[in-house]
Amino acid sequence: MPGRSGLANRLSLAVVGLVFALAVAAGIVQRLPYIGTLTEGHHQWLMAEYAKFVEYWERDGIFADRFLTLESPRSIETTTLESRIVYTSFIPGGVVQVWLLHRLLPGVPLVTLISGYGIALQALVALIYGLLVWRMMRPEDRAGPALFFVFAAMLTYLFHPAPYYFHPMVPFAYQAALVPIALGTFLEYLMRAKGRRSLWWVQTLILGWLAACDWSFIPFCLGLTLFRLVSPLPGAARPYARASLLRMLLSIWLLPSLVCAAYLADLYFSGLLEDLVSRALLRTGVAKDVAGVLPMSFWSVYKRVFVETLGNTQVWLHLAALASLYYLVRNRRDPVAVVCCLSLLTPYLYVVLLPNDVSTHDFQSMKFFVPLSLVAFGVMPYRLIWSLHGAARTLAFAAMVFLWAFYMIHFRTDWEAWYQPAPPATQALAEWLRAHTTFDEVFLSDSVEIADNPPVPVAISYKRVWRFATPRALKDFAAGLPAGARLRFVSKADYAICFAPADTTALPDGLKIYRIEAPSVRQLDCLAASWKGRG
Repeated sequence: MPGRSGLANRLSLAVVGLVFALAVAAGIVQRLPYIGTLTEGHHQWLMAEYAKFVEYWERDGIFADRFLTLESPRSIETTTLESRIVYTSFIPGGVVQVWLLHRLLPGVPLVTLISGYGIALQALVALIYGLLVWRMMRPEDRAGPALFFVFAAMLTYLFHPAPYYFHPMVPFAYQAALVPIALGTFLEYLMRAKGRRSLWWVQTLILGWLAACDWSFIPFCLGLTLFRLVSPLPGAARPYARASLLRMLLSIWLLPSLVCAAYLADLYFSGLLEDLVSRALLRTGVAKDVAGVLPMSFWSVYKRVFVETLGNTQVWLHLAALASLYYLVRNRRDPVAVVCCLSLLTPYLYVVLLPNDVSTHDFQSMKFFVPLSLVAFGVMPYRLIWSLHGAARTLAFAAMVFLWAFYMIHFRTDWEAWYQPAPPATQALAEWLRAHTTFDEVFLSDSVEIADNPPVPVAISYKRVWRFATPRALKDFAAGLPAGARLRFVSKADYAICFAPADTTALPDGLKIYRIEAPSVRQLDCLAASWKGRG
Protein backbone atom coordinates (compact mmCIF):
# COMPACT_ATOMS: atom_id res chain seq x y z
CA MET A 1 0.00 0.00 0.00
CA PRO A 2 2.76 2.54 0.86
CA GLY A 3 4.53 1.56 -2.35
CA ARG A 4 1.40 2.18 -4.40
CA SER A 5 0.89 5.54 -2.70
CA GLY A 6 4.50 6.52 -3.44
CA LEU A 7 4.12 5.53 -7.09
CA ALA A 8 0.92 7.56 -7.36
CA ASN A 9 2.68 10.60 -5.90
CA ARG A 10 5.58 10.26 -8.32
CA LEU A 11 3.22 9.94 -11.28
CA SER A 12 1.28 12.94 -10.02
CA LEU A 13 4.46 15.02 -9.80
CA ALA A 14 5.46 13.89 -13.29
CA VAL A 15 2.13 15.10 -14.66
CA VAL A 16 2.55 18.43 -12.83
CA GLY A 17 6.05 18.79 -14.27
CA LEU A 18 4.87 17.98 -17.80
CA VAL A 19 1.97 20.47 -17.67
CA PHE A 20 4.28 23.11 -16.22
CA ALA A 21 6.95 22.61 -18.91
CA LEU A 22 4.37 22.74 -21.73
CA ALA A 23 2.77 25.86 -20.29
CA VAL A 24 6.09 27.69 -19.95
CA ALA A 25 7.10 26.71 -23.49
CA ALA A 26 3.74 27.86 -24.90
CA GLY A 27 4.05 31.20 -23.11
CA ILE A 28 7.55 31.77 -24.47
CA VAL A 29 6.51 30.95 -28.04
CA GLN A 30 3.50 33.26 -27.85
CA ARG A 31 5.60 36.17 -26.52
CA LEU A 32 8.58 35.73 -28.85
CA PRO A 33 7.74 38.84 -30.96
CA TYR A 34 8.05 40.98 -27.83
CA ILE A 35 10.88 39.34 -25.90
CA GLY A 36 14.06 41.40 -26.10
CA THR A 37 12.43 44.58 -27.39
CA LEU A 38 13.29 47.98 -25.94
CA THR A 39 10.48 50.36 -26.70
CA GLU A 40 8.64 53.30 -25.24
CA GLY A 41 5.12 53.06 -23.90
CA HIS A 42 3.81 51.43 -20.78
CA HIS A 43 6.96 49.52 -19.97
CA GLN A 44 9.57 52.00 -21.20
CA TRP A 45 10.90 52.91 -17.79
CA LEU A 46 11.84 49.76 -15.91
CA MET A 47 13.14 47.62 -18.77
CA ALA A 48 15.36 50.50 -19.92
CA GLU A 49 16.37 51.33 -16.35
CA TYR A 50 17.58 47.76 -15.79
CA ALA A 51 19.46 47.85 -19.09
CA LYS A 52 21.11 51.17 -18.20
CA PHE A 53 22.12 50.13 -14.70
CA VAL A 54 23.69 46.85 -15.83
CA GLU A 55 25.51 48.36 -18.79
CA TYR A 56 26.94 51.24 -16.77
CA TRP A 57 28.34 48.76 -14.24
CA GLU A 58 29.86 46.71 -17.04
CA ARG A 59 31.50 49.75 -18.64
CA ASP A 60 32.56 51.62 -15.51
CA GLY A 61 33.13 48.71 -13.14
CA ILE A 62 30.61 47.83 -10.46
CA PHE A 63 32.97 48.88 -7.66
CA ALA A 64 33.75 52.18 -9.38
CA ASP A 65 30.02 52.89 -9.41
CA ARG A 66 29.77 51.73 -5.75
CA PHE A 67 26.93 49.32 -6.56
CA LEU A 68 24.74 52.39 -7.16
CA THR A 69 22.12 52.49 -9.90
CA LEU A 70 22.91 55.47 -12.13
CA GLU A 71 20.61 57.29 -14.51
CA SER A 72 23.16 58.86 -16.90
CA PRO A 73 26.14 57.32 -18.71
CA ARG A 74 29.64 58.35 -17.78
CA SER A 75 30.89 61.01 -20.16
CA ILE A 76 33.33 63.90 -19.96
CA GLU A 77 30.53 66.26 -18.88
CA THR A 78 29.03 63.78 -16.36
CA THR A 79 31.66 62.07 -14.24
CA THR A 80 30.38 62.65 -10.69
CA LEU A 81 27.55 60.80 -8.92
CA GLU A 82 25.68 64.09 -8.60
CA SER A 83 25.82 64.80 -12.34
CA ARG A 84 24.90 61.22 -13.26
CA ILE A 85 21.97 61.07 -10.79
CA VAL A 86 21.59 57.99 -8.58
CA TYR A 87 18.27 56.15 -8.42
CA THR A 88 18.10 55.49 -4.70
CA SER A 89 14.60 54.01 -4.37
CA PHE A 90 15.60 50.33 -4.30
CA ILE A 91 18.39 48.21 -2.88
CA PRO A 92 20.08 46.98 -6.09
CA GLY A 93 20.11 43.20 -5.45
CA GLY A 94 17.92 42.45 -8.45
CA VAL A 95 20.22 44.45 -10.73
CA VAL A 96 23.22 42.61 -9.28
CA GLN A 97 21.59 39.31 -10.25
CA VAL A 98 21.19 40.41 -13.89
CA TRP A 99 24.74 41.83 -13.92
CA LEU A 100 26.12 38.50 -12.73
CA LEU A 101 24.00 36.64 -15.28
CA HIS A 102 25.26 38.85 -18.10
CA ARG A 103 28.83 38.26 -16.97
CA LEU A 104 28.17 34.54 -17.36
CA LEU A 105 26.38 34.97 -20.72
CA PRO A 106 28.05 37.99 -22.37
CA GLY A 107 27.04 36.88 -25.86
CA VAL A 108 23.31 37.25 -25.16
CA PRO A 109 21.97 40.75 -25.97
CA LEU A 110 21.32 42.50 -22.67
CA VAL A 111 17.65 43.35 -23.26
CA THR A 112 16.93 39.78 -24.41
CA LEU A 113 18.69 38.48 -21.30
CA ILE A 114 16.60 40.77 -19.08
CA SER A 115 13.37 39.53 -20.69
CA GLY A 116 14.52 35.93 -20.29
CA TYR A 117 15.44 36.60 -16.67
CA GLY A 118 11.93 37.96 -16.07
CA ILE A 119 10.34 34.87 -17.61
CA ALA A 120 12.59 32.61 -15.52
CA LEU A 121 11.43 34.43 -12.38
CA GLN A 122 7.81 33.99 -13.44
CA ALA A 123 8.30 30.27 -14.09
CA LEU A 124 10.08 29.72 -10.76
CA VAL A 125 7.36 31.50 -8.79
CA ALA A 126 4.62 29.49 -10.56
CA LEU A 127 6.47 26.21 -9.99
CA ILE A 128 7.20 26.85 -6.29
CA TYR A 129 3.60 27.76 -5.51
CA GLY A 130 2.25 24.90 -7.60
CA LEU A 131 4.40 22.45 -5.62
CA LEU A 132 3.33 24.13 -2.39
CA VAL A 133 -0.33 23.54 -3.25
CA TRP A 134 0.56 19.91 -4.04
CA ARG A 135 2.30 19.52 -0.65
CA MET A 136 -0.69 21.03 1.16
CA MET A 137 -3.07 18.45 -0.28
CA ARG A 138 -3.78 15.15 1.42
CA PRO A 139 -1.67 12.37 -0.18
CA GLU A 140 -4.75 10.44 -1.28
CA ASP A 141 -6.04 13.47 -3.23
CA ARG A 142 -2.85 14.22 -5.18
CA ALA A 143 -3.51 11.82 -8.02
CA GLY A 144 -7.19 12.60 -8.57
CA PRO A 145 -9.35 15.49 -9.76
CA ALA A 146 -8.01 17.68 -6.95
CA LEU A 147 -4.82 17.99 -9.00
CA PHE A 148 -6.77 20.69 -10.86
CA PHE A 149 -5.98 23.13 -8.04
CA VAL A 150 -2.24 22.66 -8.56
CA PHE A 151 -2.68 23.43 -12.27
CA ALA A 152 -4.94 26.39 -11.51
CA ALA A 153 -2.34 27.93 -9.20
CA MET A 154 0.48 27.52 -11.73
CA LEU A 155 -1.47 28.50 -14.84
CA THR A 156 -2.99 31.59 -13.22
CA TYR A 157 0.46 32.94 -12.53
CA LEU A 158 1.82 31.85 -15.89
CA PHE A 159 -0.99 33.18 -18.11
CA HIS A 160 -2.80 36.04 -16.40
CA PRO A 161 -1.92 39.12 -18.51
CA ALA A 162 -0.38 41.00 -15.56
CA PRO A 163 2.46 38.59 -14.74
CA TYR A 164 2.48 37.49 -18.40
CA TYR A 165 3.35 41.05 -19.41
CA PHE A 166 5.20 42.52 -16.45
CA HIS A 167 7.72 39.70 -16.01
CA PRO A 168 9.36 39.87 -19.47
CA MET A 169 8.63 43.54 -20.24
CA VAL A 170 8.81 45.36 -16.88
CA PRO A 171 11.45 43.49 -14.86
CA PHE A 172 12.57 45.22 -11.69
CA ALA A 173 13.25 44.85 -7.98
CA TYR A 174 9.73 43.83 -6.99
CA GLN A 175 9.88 40.80 -9.33
CA ALA A 176 13.34 39.71 -8.18
CA ALA A 177 11.85 39.64 -4.67
CA LEU A 178 9.07 37.20 -5.58
CA VAL A 179 11.34 34.13 -5.77
CA PRO A 180 12.80 34.52 -2.24
CA ILE A 181 9.29 35.28 -0.96
CA ALA A 182 8.05 32.04 -2.57
CA LEU A 183 10.95 30.04 -1.10
CA GLY A 184 10.52 31.63 2.32
CA THR A 185 6.80 30.80 2.26
CA PHE A 186 7.49 27.20 1.23
CA LEU A 187 9.99 26.79 4.08
CA GLU A 188 7.54 28.28 6.56
CA TYR A 189 5.03 25.61 5.59
CA LEU A 190 7.61 22.82 5.91
CA MET A 191 8.64 24.04 9.35
CA ARG A 192 5.04 24.14 10.51
CA ALA A 193 3.66 21.01 8.82
CA LYS A 194 6.71 18.76 9.13
CA GLY A 195 8.26 20.17 12.29
CA ARG A 196 11.55 20.88 10.50
CA ARG A 197 12.72 23.78 12.69
CA SER A 198 16.28 23.24 11.43
CA LEU A 199 15.21 25.17 8.31
CA TRP A 200 15.09 28.41 10.34
CA TRP A 201 18.51 29.57 9.27
CA VAL A 202 18.01 28.57 5.65
CA GLN A 203 14.98 30.81 5.72
CA THR A 204 17.11 33.54 7.34
CA LEU A 205 19.51 33.45 4.39
CA ILE A 206 16.58 33.70 2.00
CA LEU A 207 15.23 36.70 3.91
CA GLY A 208 18.60 38.40 3.48
CA TRP A 209 18.37 37.71 -0.25
CA LEU A 210 14.86 39.17 -0.26
CA ALA A 211 16.01 42.32 1.53
CA ALA A 212 18.71 42.84 -1.10
CA CYS A 213 16.02 43.00 -3.80
CA ASP A 214 13.01 44.96 -2.62
CA TRP A 215 11.31 46.67 0.31
CA SER A 216 8.81 43.79 0.28
CA PHE A 217 11.04 42.25 2.93
CA ILE A 218 9.46 44.62 5.48
CA PRO A 219 5.80 43.48 5.13
CA PHE A 220 6.88 39.85 4.66
CA CYS A 221 9.08 39.87 7.78
CA LEU A 222 6.39 41.72 9.73
CA GLY A 223 3.92 39.01 8.71
CA LEU A 224 6.35 36.27 9.74
CA THR A 225 6.90 37.93 13.10
CA LEU A 226 3.18 38.32 13.72
CA PHE A 227 2.35 34.70 12.91
CA ARG A 228 5.31 33.35 14.89
CA LEU A 229 3.84 35.18 17.91
CA VAL A 230 0.22 34.21 17.25
CA SER A 231 1.07 30.68 16.16
CA PRO A 232 4.54 29.55 17.32
CA LEU A 233 6.40 26.90 15.36
CA PRO A 234 5.80 23.31 16.49
CA GLY A 235 8.05 22.34 19.38
CA ALA A 236 9.07 25.91 20.15
CA ALA A 237 9.69 25.93 23.89
CA ARG A 238 8.19 28.87 25.75
CA PRO A 239 7.89 31.06 22.65
CA TYR A 240 7.33 34.22 24.68
CA ALA A 241 10.38 33.75 26.90
CA ARG A 242 13.08 36.34 26.35
CA ALA A 243 15.67 33.98 24.83
CA SER A 244 13.15 32.28 22.55
CA LEU A 245 11.69 35.60 21.42
CA LEU A 246 15.13 37.05 20.73
CA ARG A 247 16.13 34.01 18.70
CA MET A 248 12.94 34.24 16.67
CA LEU A 249 13.42 37.95 15.98
CA LEU A 250 17.07 37.47 15.01
CA SER A 251 16.23 34.63 12.63
CA ILE A 252 13.77 36.89 10.81
CA TRP A 253 15.33 40.35 11.02
CA LEU A 254 19.11 39.95 11.44
CA LEU A 255 20.23 39.49 7.83
CA PRO A 256 17.63 41.85 6.31
CA SER A 257 18.73 44.52 8.80
CA LEU A 258 22.40 44.04 7.91
CA VAL A 259 21.66 44.21 4.17
CA CYS A 260 19.57 47.34 4.66
CA ALA A 261 22.24 48.91 6.89
CA ALA A 262 24.91 48.25 4.25
CA TYR A 263 22.79 50.00 1.62
CA LEU A 264 22.12 52.97 3.90
CA ALA A 265 25.84 53.22 4.68
CA ASP A 266 26.66 53.20 0.95
CA LEU A 267 24.19 56.03 0.39
CA TYR A 268 25.44 57.95 3.42
CA PHE A 269 29.08 57.88 2.35
CA SER A 270 28.02 58.78 -1.19
CA GLY A 271 26.07 61.79 0.10
CA LEU A 272 22.74 60.35 -1.05
CA LEU A 273 20.96 59.33 2.13
CA GLU A 274 18.86 62.48 2.16
CA ASP A 275 17.50 61.62 -1.28
CA LEU A 276 16.38 58.18 -0.07
CA VAL A 277 14.70 59.75 2.96
CA SER A 278 12.76 62.19 0.76
CA ARG A 279 11.67 59.33 -1.50
CA ALA A 280 10.61 57.29 1.54
CA LEU A 281 8.51 60.20 2.81
CA LEU A 282 6.90 60.43 -0.63
CA ARG A 283 6.18 56.70 -1.08
CA THR A 284 4.81 56.24 2.43
CA GLY A 285 2.52 59.23 1.98
CA VAL A 286 4.01 60.97 5.03
CA ALA A 287 5.23 64.02 3.11
CA LYS A 288 2.58 66.50 2.05
CA ASP A 289 4.77 69.05 0.29
CA VAL A 290 6.79 66.81 -2.06
CA ALA A 291 6.14 66.88 -5.81
CA GLY A 292 4.21 63.82 -6.92
CA VAL A 293 2.22 63.30 -3.72
CA LEU A 294 -1.26 61.88 -4.35
CA PRO A 295 -4.24 61.97 -2.00
CA MET A 296 -3.56 59.23 0.52
CA SER A 297 -7.01 58.74 2.04
CA PHE A 298 -8.19 55.14 2.52
CA TRP A 299 -10.75 55.41 -0.26
CA SER A 300 -8.41 57.08 -2.79
CA VAL A 301 -5.79 54.35 -2.31
CA TYR A 302 -8.38 51.55 -2.32
CA LYS A 303 -9.97 52.90 -5.48
CA ARG A 304 -6.64 53.27 -7.27
CA VAL A 305 -5.20 49.89 -6.26
CA PHE A 306 -8.17 47.57 -5.96
CA VAL A 307 -10.88 49.10 -8.14
CA GLU A 308 -8.94 50.65 -11.03
CA THR A 309 -5.92 48.31 -11.14
CA LEU A 310 -7.09 44.92 -9.83
CA GLY A 311 -10.76 45.23 -10.81
CA ASN A 312 -12.74 41.98 -10.40
CA THR A 313 -9.58 40.25 -9.16
CA GLN A 314 -10.13 41.95 -5.80
CA VAL A 315 -13.28 39.85 -5.24
CA TRP A 316 -11.25 36.62 -5.40
CA LEU A 317 -8.56 38.08 -3.16
CA HIS A 318 -10.98 39.25 -0.49
CA LEU A 319 -12.84 35.92 -0.54
CA ALA A 320 -9.51 34.09 -0.17
CA ALA A 321 -8.63 36.34 2.78
CA LEU A 322 -11.95 35.59 4.50
CA ALA A 323 -11.58 31.82 3.98
CA SER A 324 -7.99 31.88 5.28
CA LEU A 325 -9.01 33.87 8.36
CA TYR A 326 -11.82 31.41 9.02
CA TYR A 327 -9.41 28.47 9.14
CA LEU A 328 -6.88 30.44 11.21
CA VAL A 329 -9.47 31.42 13.81
CA ARG A 330 -10.68 27.84 13.95
CA ASN A 331 -7.14 26.58 14.54
CA ARG A 332 -4.32 29.09 14.92
CA ARG A 333 -1.73 26.31 14.54
CA ASP A 334 -3.12 25.18 11.19
CA PRO A 335 0.01 25.41 8.94
CA VAL A 336 -2.03 25.84 5.75
CA ALA A 337 -4.10 28.67 7.22
CA VAL A 338 -1.01 30.42 8.62
CA VAL A 339 0.86 30.27 5.30
CA CYS A 340 -2.19 31.44 3.33
CA CYS A 341 -2.69 34.37 5.71
CA LEU A 342 1.01 35.25 5.46
CA SER A 343 0.82 35.20 1.66
CA LEU A 344 -2.21 37.50 1.67
CA LEU A 345 -1.01 39.82 4.43
CA THR A 346 2.26 40.66 2.62
CA PRO A 347 0.75 42.63 -0.32
CA TYR A 348 -2.01 44.12 1.84
CA LEU A 349 0.63 45.39 4.28
CA TYR A 350 2.69 46.77 1.39
CA VAL A 351 -0.30 48.90 0.37
CA VAL A 352 -0.63 50.20 3.93
CA LEU A 353 3.08 50.97 4.32
CA LEU A 354 3.75 52.40 0.83
CA PRO A 355 0.41 53.78 -0.43
CA ASN A 356 1.96 56.32 -2.79
CA ASP A 357 4.11 53.63 -4.41
CA VAL A 358 1.22 51.29 -5.18
CA SER A 359 -1.06 54.14 -6.24
CA THR A 360 1.54 55.55 -8.64
CA HIS A 361 2.89 52.27 -10.04
CA ASP A 362 0.32 49.81 -11.36
CA PHE A 363 3.03 47.16 -11.75
CA GLN A 364 3.08 46.82 -7.95
CA SER A 365 -0.23 44.95 -8.37
CA MET A 366 2.00 41.97 -9.25
CA LYS A 367 2.37 41.32 -5.52
CA PHE A 368 -1.31 40.34 -5.35
CA PHE A 369 -1.06 37.70 -8.06
CA VAL A 370 0.90 35.46 -5.69
CA PRO A 371 -1.96 34.98 -3.20
CA LEU A 372 -4.44 35.00 -6.10
CA SER A 373 -2.69 31.96 -7.57
CA LEU A 374 -1.73 30.18 -4.34
CA VAL A 375 -4.73 30.91 -2.12
CA ALA A 376 -7.70 32.05 -4.21
CA PHE A 377 -7.37 29.41 -6.97
CA GLY A 378 -5.18 26.84 -5.22
CA VAL A 379 -5.34 25.94 -1.56
CA MET A 380 -8.56 27.45 -0.22
CA PRO A 381 -10.99 26.18 -2.88
CA TYR A 382 -9.43 22.73 -2.50
CA ARG A 383 -9.94 22.77 1.27
CA LEU A 384 -13.48 24.07 1.06
CA ILE A 385 -14.67 21.84 -1.78
CA TRP A 386 -12.91 18.68 -0.57
CA SER A 387 -14.55 19.11 2.84
CA LEU A 388 -17.83 18.28 1.05
CA HIS A 389 -18.97 14.83 -0.02
CA GLY A 390 -20.83 13.16 -2.85
CA ALA A 391 -22.91 15.28 -5.22
CA ALA A 392 -22.22 18.47 -3.25
CA ARG A 393 -18.48 18.11 -3.86
CA THR A 394 -19.02 17.33 -7.55
CA LEU A 395 -21.24 20.37 -8.10
CA ALA A 396 -18.94 22.70 -6.14
CA PHE A 397 -15.90 21.40 -8.03
CA ALA A 398 -17.60 21.88 -11.42
CA ALA A 399 -18.61 25.42 -10.42
CA MET A 400 -15.04 26.23 -9.36
CA VAL A 401 -13.56 24.92 -12.60
CA PHE A 402 -16.06 27.00 -14.57
CA LEU A 403 -15.46 30.17 -12.56
CA TRP A 404 -11.68 29.85 -12.81
CA ALA A 405 -11.85 29.20 -16.57
CA PHE A 406 -14.26 32.12 -17.05
CA TYR A 407 -11.95 34.42 -15.06
CA MET A 408 -8.88 33.43 -17.07
CA ILE A 409 -10.60 33.57 -20.47
CA HIS A 410 -12.11 36.95 -19.63
CA PHE A 411 -8.69 38.45 -18.88
CA ARG A 412 -6.74 36.53 -21.53
CA THR A 413 -8.78 37.85 -24.46
CA ASP A 414 -6.94 41.19 -24.41
CA TRP A 415 -3.42 40.07 -23.41
CA GLU A 416 -1.86 41.37 -26.64
CA ALA A 417 -3.19 44.86 -26.02
CA TRP A 418 -0.70 45.13 -23.17
CA TYR A 419 2.17 45.03 -25.71
CA GLN A 420 2.38 48.27 -27.65
CA PRO A 421 5.72 48.59 -29.47
CA ALA A 422 6.61 52.27 -29.82
CA PRO A 423 10.23 52.99 -30.82
CA PRO A 424 11.42 56.37 -29.51
CA ALA A 425 11.42 59.27 -31.96
CA THR A 426 15.18 59.61 -31.49
CA GLN A 427 15.97 55.93 -32.13
CA ALA A 428 18.03 56.52 -35.31
CA LEU A 429 20.11 59.17 -33.53
CA ALA A 430 20.45 56.96 -30.44
CA GLU A 431 21.73 54.02 -32.49
CA TRP A 432 24.19 56.26 -34.34
CA LEU A 433 25.50 57.68 -31.06
CA ARG A 434 26.08 54.22 -29.59
CA ALA A 435 28.11 53.19 -32.63
CA HIS A 436 30.19 56.33 -33.20
CA THR A 437 30.73 58.41 -30.06
CA THR A 438 33.59 58.58 -27.59
CA PHE A 439 33.93 59.59 -23.96
CA ASP A 440 35.20 63.11 -24.63
CA GLU A 441 32.43 64.14 -27.06
CA VAL A 442 29.58 66.35 -25.86
CA PHE A 443 26.41 66.64 -27.94
CA LEU A 444 24.43 69.90 -27.87
CA SER A 445 21.20 70.73 -29.68
CA ASP A 446 18.57 73.38 -30.33
CA SER A 447 15.78 70.89 -31.04
CA VAL A 448 16.62 67.32 -29.97
CA GLU A 449 17.16 65.85 -26.53
CA ILE A 450 18.28 62.53 -25.11
CA ALA A 451 17.98 62.98 -21.37
CA ASP A 452 18.47 60.59 -18.47
CA ASN A 453 14.69 60.06 -18.43
CA PRO A 454 12.62 58.78 -20.12
CA PRO A 455 15.32 56.11 -20.18
CA VAL A 456 14.76 54.24 -23.45
CA PRO A 457 16.69 56.63 -25.77
CA VAL A 458 19.72 56.92 -23.47
CA ALA A 459 19.70 53.16 -22.84
CA ILE A 460 20.10 52.79 -26.61
CA SER A 461 22.53 55.67 -27.17
CA TYR A 462 24.74 55.46 -24.09
CA LYS A 463 25.18 59.19 -24.63
CA ARG A 464 23.27 62.28 -23.57
CA VAL A 465 22.16 64.99 -26.01
CA TRP A 466 21.64 68.32 -24.27
CA ARG A 467 18.92 70.61 -25.64
CA PHE A 468 18.98 74.37 -25.04
CA ALA A 469 16.21 76.90 -25.44
CA THR A 470 18.58 79.78 -26.25
CA PRO A 471 22.07 80.19 -27.70
CA ARG A 472 23.11 81.96 -24.48
CA ALA A 473 22.23 78.86 -22.43
CA LEU A 474 24.20 76.68 -24.85
CA LYS A 475 27.25 78.92 -24.69
CA ASP A 476 27.14 79.06 -20.88
CA PHE A 477 26.98 75.26 -20.71
CA ALA A 478 29.87 74.90 -23.18
CA ALA A 479 31.97 77.37 -21.19
CA GLY A 480 31.68 75.18 -18.10
CA LEU A 481 32.84 71.97 -19.78
CA PRO A 482 36.19 70.45 -18.76
CA ALA A 483 39.25 70.88 -20.95
CA GLY A 484 39.43 68.26 -23.65
CA ALA A 485 35.70 68.18 -24.35
CA ARG A 486 34.93 68.01 -28.06
CA LEU A 487 31.66 69.68 -29.01
CA ARG A 488 29.09 68.31 -31.44
CA PHE A 489 25.88 70.08 -32.49
CA VAL A 490 22.72 68.13 -33.40
CA SER A 491 19.79 69.76 -35.15
CA LYS A 492 16.79 69.24 -37.38
CA ALA A 493 17.58 72.60 -39.01
CA ASP A 494 20.27 73.44 -41.57
CA TYR A 495 23.32 75.19 -40.11
CA ALA A 496 25.60 74.62 -43.11
CA ILE A 497 26.58 78.29 -43.04
CA CYS A 498 28.56 77.66 -39.86
CA PHE A 499 30.27 74.39 -40.82
CA ALA A 500 32.34 72.89 -43.59
CA PRO A 501 30.79 69.89 -45.42
CA ALA A 502 33.52 67.65 -44.03
CA ASP A 503 32.36 68.51 -40.50
CA THR A 504 28.73 67.51 -41.17
CA THR A 505 27.10 64.08 -40.80
CA ALA A 506 23.57 63.55 -42.11
CA LEU A 507 21.43 60.81 -40.57
CA PRO A 508 18.64 58.94 -42.42
CA ASP A 509 15.94 60.57 -40.28
CA GLY A 510 16.98 64.05 -41.42
CA LEU A 511 19.02 65.05 -38.39
CA LYS A 512 22.42 66.60 -38.93
CA ILE A 513 25.43 66.34 -36.64
CA TYR A 514 28.01 69.13 -36.90
CA ARG A 515 31.53 68.87 -35.53
CA ILE A 516 32.63 72.06 -33.79
CA GLU A 517 36.31 72.79 -34.30
CA ALA A 518 38.70 73.94 -31.61
CA PRO A 519 38.80 76.77 -30.75
CA SER A 520 35.00 76.78 -30.93
CA VAL A 521 34.21 80.45 -30.27
CA ARG A 522 33.66 81.33 -33.95
CA GLN A 523 31.29 78.48 -34.61
CA LEU A 524 29.35 79.01 -31.37
CA ASP A 525 28.94 82.68 -32.31
CA CYS A 526 27.75 81.61 -35.76
CA LEU A 527 25.21 79.22 -34.19
CA ALA A 528 23.95 82.00 -31.95
CA ALA A 529 23.54 84.35 -34.89
CA SER A 530 21.75 81.71 -36.98
CA TRP A 531 19.72 80.20 -34.11
CA LYS A 532 16.65 78.33 -35.33
CA GLY A 533 15.53 76.69 -32.11
CA ARG A 534 12.60 77.88 -30.07
CA GLY A 535 13.36 80.24 -27.22
